[in-house]
Amino acid sequence: MRKTMTSLILGLRLSGAVTRVFKHNNVKHLEKMLREAIIIGQPKTGKPWDKILIVVEGVYSMEGSIVHLPEIIALKKKYKAYLYLD
Repeated sequence: MRKTMTSLILGLRLSGAVTRVFKHNNVKHLEKMLREAIIIGQPKTGKPWDKILIVVEGVYSMEGSIVHLPEIIALKKKYKAYLYLD
């Protein structure tokens, strides 16, 4: 999360949601995490998640790299997740 804006991190923490962080701009790692979240379910109960939200920045301002948006949209559709693009 070091490359993510402080305000975004603070918002995630204040939301009370369970958060997981995938490697910077690494679509394969994101897919692995999505697959695991669906297979394992919620930590204490194992129940399926009501919603899974993928949160990414369009341009990582710390280094200027651009998100792999087409691939992330494909994963969003494949795993029926929501996508928040900052």
